[in-house]
Amino acid sequence: AGAVLVIITTAHWNARFFRRLLLPASRYAALLHRSPSPPLSDAPSVPPFPASASSGVGGDGVAVGAVCDGWSPSSLVLCDVSNPSFASNLSQVSQCVCAHPTALFFASSDLAMMLLCVAKHALSSSQPPPLHPIPTLPGCSFVPFFLCTNKLACRIAIDACDTLPFAPVYASQRSLPEAVAPAIFKPLYGNSSEGIMRYERGEAAPNPMHGVDPASSAVCDPEVAQAAAAHD
Repeated sequence: AGAVLVIITTAHWNARFFRRLLLPASRYAALLHRSPSPPLSDAPSVPPFPASASSGVGGDGVAVGAVCDGWSPSSLVLCDVSNPSFASNLSQVSQCVCAHPTALFFASSDLAMMLLCVAKHALSSSQPPPLHPIPTLPGCSFVPFFLCTNKLACRIAIDACDTLPFAPVYASQRSLPEAVAPAIFKPLYGNSSEGIMRYERGEAAPNPMHGVDPASSAVCDPEVAQAAAAHD
């Protein structure tokens, strides 16, 4: 069947973006002529920025899989995760991983990377083991991704990452913790740099996330929590 390139697309970084803009200018342009696709007019439209937390806006893309010099895919698969349901998107990615266990996967955003890492963890730890071969996906690991995206967990768990003062902020708090120096607020609920702000020493800064339901964030999804607990 030949090597396969799988691109995980989101509501923002969608099929139209890759087919019209990115792939034609890349070394993989020939794949556009080999891989059937629905009409571009049927592709999801790009939402206005900022998008909701479930859309996966932001973050740097990463490719994982067994790649060597001269690797040349013969076909292209677009795996869409624009569904607002994290569970549905996880099922979609898991099915794609099982269908293409030796493919190179390109995850275009934080959400796509999270789904791919959680899918690998779930498939590798499922009981009874799945009937299909469990993909290794070199370069795809839940722990480093989780620690990169969850800045609070990183500062708590990793030596030398706690040299700067830090404090958790909960949705129940109306104000941000009083800062002893100029401070940066980084919501785990947000996407990439969305919601990051600076506030000054002694400033009574309101909490932008006050009243937000944490369960609505992909970071708090049960599958993500289960994967994190396995590495506690």
